[in-house]
Amino acid sequence: MAYLDGQSEPRSAAEVSSALAEAHPDRTVQVTVVRNTLEQGVAQGLLERSKQGRSVSYSPAPAAADSSGA
Repeated sequence: MAYLDGQSEPRSAAEVSSALAEAHPDRTVQVTVVRNTLEQGVAQGLLERSKQGRSVSYSPAPAAADSSGA
């Protein structure tokens, strides 16, 4: 969530995975695990999913972004 909160545009699971791998080089990051975690965020209403063709991107849900600042 912290990574997506700091982004101005939606990000794909691969982009989030790459950012996590750079931030935590000592840990193994798998794209499928990141994608499943992002989908859990969508199910909980914390993230929004947008599709463009076959590409899926994730961004913070507006209500989640508003409540995180309070």
